[in-house]
Order: sequence, then structure tokens, then C-alpha cells
Amino acid sequence: MSVEFQLLCQAHQPDKLAQLLNQTIAWQTVLKLTDRHRVAPQLYQSLKNNNLIPNPIRQALRTRYEKNTLRAMRNLVTIQTLLQSFTQHNIPCIVLKGIGLALQLYGNIGARHAGDIDLLIDPQHLRHVDTLLQQQGYQRIQPAFSLTEAQFLKIQQLWNQFEYYHPQGQCYLDIHWRLSYNHHLCPIPFNELYQQHQTIYVQTQALPVLAPLHNLLYLSAHGSQHVWGCLFWLWDIATLLQQTTFDWDKVITNAQHIGCLPSLIQGIHLAHHLLNSPLPDTLPPYQQQTRYKRLQQAGERYLQLPIPIPLRTVLWQRFYYDLQLNSSWAYRRELLQHIFLHPHDWQALPLPPVLFPLYYVIGSILWLKRQLIK
Repeated sequence: MSVEFQLLCQAHQPDKLAQLLNQTIAWQTVLKLTDRHRVAPQLYQSLKNNNLIPNPIRQALRTRYEKNTLRAMRNLVTIQTLLQSFTQHNIPCIVLKGIGLALQLYGNIGARHAGDIDLLIDPQHLRHVDTLLQQQGYQRIQPAFSLTEAQFLKIQQLWNQFEYYHPQGQCYLDIHWRLSYNHHLCPIPFNELYQQHQTIYVQTQALPVLAPLHNLLYLSAHGSQHVWGCLFWLWDIATLLQQTTFDWDKVITNAQHIGCLPSLIQGIHLAHHLLNSPLPDTLPPYQQQTRYKRLQQAGERYLQLPIPIPLRTVLWQRFYYDLQLNSSWAYRRELLQHIFLHPHDWQALPLPPVLFPLYYVIGSILWLKRQLIK
């Protein structure tokens, strides 16, 4: 583990930070890693008053922090507008990650990386929301083509989100109708999530966000599916563990029930090992099992890989990793469907509904072509 990567992990711990600053540090590498892991807000807050940080680096971090805060403010205005619109059309909605999580965990919209806007809706409202957003000037960019009735239903089954872009507002919006594309990883019904959601107020505007237990399970599942590619996802886990007293018997039972226990254990141990977050005393010793050790090692390895990840890693190590997240055959079947059935192929090679099963045959070839293009 490089000194620069350790700096990102240990910047919030004064004693360990002091030891690291006594070593030779490639500060331009620190900035590159900061951007790659999206931790500029956390790193700036930890280092801004440290006299051992070179002034140009401190200024570069400050610039990133200020730009992120401005982007977060724009996202907040957009979210407030969208929530008002959804309320007028009787569409319940939950704010995922982003601004909601920044306020919920850090109390400051600029204290967490601000990227896309993520909103979760009930699947039954997806068509209405899709039409409503396009009427408001949003362009659907994933998938970016008109869908037939059969394609719309298939996407709703195989995927869990549409992606939009607003050219005037210059913002990206993801509309989720499930927490995961895979029905066997974190399949918590929207009604349950909404009934137990928390509300955060920004002046008089109510922002509905996930309850702490649901947040922990979702953030773990989301991070593990993306192999914890960005360190700031682990920061969320670490902060949530520090701020919340969980009933760990209940947490484990829920995680087992929704198929994300390996993701949960991986996230907890990675946050503990890399960010020194508390390890629950009552947590069973899962990490002694080979499967969980391998998942933690894989997470640490991917966090330190260059971007883009080498093709051979994507093709083999990533596929093996995905199989370890859930041992059920139903999960693995949907994993393969998600890999080999992609909306891009429906546009590139249109087939009538009666021939749709052919996509299962040619999907592997088209998937390999996409990887080679990358």
C-alpha cells in the first residue's frame, strides 16, 4: 500500500498522519488519487490547517472542495424542484446517496463528493416519471433510444435505473426503481423503505432518505457490486458505523434475508482495516472464513488498481469476484443475464420480440466486443 494511498485513508487520524508526513510523499500522486477516489472534501477538511502540507497542494484541495460545494448546492436545488414535481403528481420518492447522505452523515452538503443525483421510486411509477422528466427537458441517455413495450418491460426486469441529463441545468439524474439490478441482492421493497425512511429538512423542504439500517445494507451492497472502486464509499460506511448504534443480531438477520451478508461483512472489515472505523464487538468472526478473507483482499486490491482497470482483470478476476458476493444460483443466473443482455445491443442489432431469446446467444460476443473497445 503506497504512502500516498495511506494518506487518503489516515488523514483524519492526527497521530498516523504525523507519521506519514515524515515520509517522502509524491503530492501530485495524492491529488490524482484524491480525484480517483472522490475524497477531496474529506481530505481538505483534515489537512487544511496542517502546516506540513505544501501550500500549492492545500490550495488545490481547497479549489476542489469549493467546486464540489457549488455542485452540491446546484444538485440540492434540482432535487428540491424534482421532489416538488413528484409530490404534485403523487409519486413518493427517496433521495439515495448524494446530498441526502451528505446531510444525514456529515451535516453539510459540501462534506461529501457531489456527483449524479440518485432518486428511488416505486416501480409502478416508472413510466409516469420517465414521461414527466422528458417533458421537463431531461434527456434519457441510458438507454438513449425509444423503447418498445417489450423492451421497456425487459429493462424493468433486468436493470434497476434509467440515466438522464438536463442540458440547461447540466446535471445528471439516475432514477432507480430497485436498490440493485439483481433481484437477489438487497431486494427490499420500496414500500418498506418508504414506510421506514427518515426525513431531513433543508429550511422547509423535506428530503426523504433511507433509514440507517437500510442505508448500511444498501451502501454495502452498492459498494461491493462496484468493488469499492472509490474510497469515499467506504468513508460513508465508516461514518455510519461511528454515528449509529445498531442491533447487530437484527442487522445480520436482515442481511442474510436479503442476500447481502458477504457485502456487509466486506464493507465493515474494509472500513475497519483502511479507515480504522469501529468493528462491532458482537459481530461473529466471519473474517476467519476463507470466503470473507478473499472478498476483503479483493476489495483492497481493486481500490489500488489504476483506472481504467486492465482488461484481463475485468474479464476474469471481476467475474470470479461477482460470483462470491452471493452463492445462490438465482443470483448468479441474473448476474449472467445482466452481463450478456444489454440495451445497447437491442439498438445495435434490432430483433423482433419473437427472436429476443437470440440475445442470450449473441450477448456474450457483443459483451466481449464492448470490453475490447474499452
